[in-house]
Amino acid sequence: MKWSEVEPVLAATYRLLADEEQTTPEAVCEAAGRAPGDERTIRALALLYSDGYIDGITVEESPAPIFISPTAKGLRETSGWPKGAGEAKRRLAVGVQGEPARMQTGNEFDVFVSHASEDKPTVARPLMEALVRRGVRVWLDEQELTLGDALGQKIDEGLARSRFGVVILSEHFFAKNWPRRELEGLVARETRDGQKVILPVWHGITSEEVTAKSPTLAARLAVDTARGIGHVAEEVRRALDAASGEGWGASSGRTGNGSS
Repeated sequence: MKWSEVEPVLAATYRLLADEEQTTPEAVCEAAGRAPGDERTIRALALLYSDGYIDGITVEESPAPIFISPTAKGLRETSGWPKGAGEAKRRLAVGVQGEPARMQTGNEFDVFVSHASEDKPTVARPLMEALVRRGVRVWLDEQELTLGDALGQKIDEGLARSRFGVVILSEHFFAKNWPRRELEGLVARETRDGQKVILPVWHGITSEEVTAKSPTLAARLAVDTARGIGHVAEEVRRALDAASGEGWGASSGRTGNGSS
């Protein structure tokens, strides 16, 4: 692949990273004026990743990172960040001796999106993209939720590295073992730390159905995807801004007695 084909993708990527800490291939395709999942763009991103121009989180099914973050090499190639870049990006550009910046551990992500695989294309992935556009750092496991040691390790890692868990409650969710395992991990975090961790999202499910599956979850304030993915993303952003999570659903949430 020629550099003349790769360079516009690099430029589009860093235009997005001027305002966000990370971006996605879908957003890069849009910024480059191409169709979602454009093969040339994905190939270019894979090459940029392998050459150290971008960093991010990868999965076996995707040749390019599913979450894209900057590197010192990429910063140099694009002549640094445009005006208005955040403090974190300026820190990245200073004092780095030419090595790609690697992601850190700890509360590295704002939210972990717990979901059933059937809800990935219609809810989980669009919500992840909407949150990333709002500056939220998202862990979304792009691998199919099937039994396997490697996947279990990824789930545990995502839970450990995220501040909150956005749990997409649906008929599919309650029918699966893996999403319920994730929920158990989030509940354990709440019990251990004494702080709110779970941010429930209802998708195509009624209060009666949630109550039948989990009365405790039904009693929590939640937001419904019936109001649109953008509304859900805004509510998650509000919860994060409130730091403690107490802002979740305060003005337009949903419980077993009503909906947002």
